[in-house]
Amino acid sequence: MCCDSQRLIKELSDKVERLEKEKQQLIEGTYFGNRIKRLEADLKCYQNRLRSSFLITTAEQHEIDKFLETHKDCNAIYTYSFTPSPFGILATIKCNRCNGKLTFRDS
Repeated sequence: MCCDSQRLIKELSDKVERLEKEKQQLIEGTYFGNRIKRLEADLKCYQNRLRSSFLITTAEQHEIDKFLETHKDCNAIYTYSFTPSPFGILATIKCNRCNGKLTFRDS
């Protein structure tokens, strides 16, 4: 019982210390500044990931779902291909088992 009480006192003391530090950071304005910096870094990361990825619209996903449904008996692995061109992006999905192919974007 004694050890549990000491452990609880230590945990509560540490928590009070942490909260006091956060309170001081709020007073000084550094808490929000640091939080904003972390959010800006996250935003930059997600923007870079978005630029280097290819988005599939809801309509395209519907076409893909139909294709996958017709190929579900293949038990295959599917390959998505995104080919940039001067006219847009050519996007296809291919069934690696039966070589069936769907072009779901051609501009």
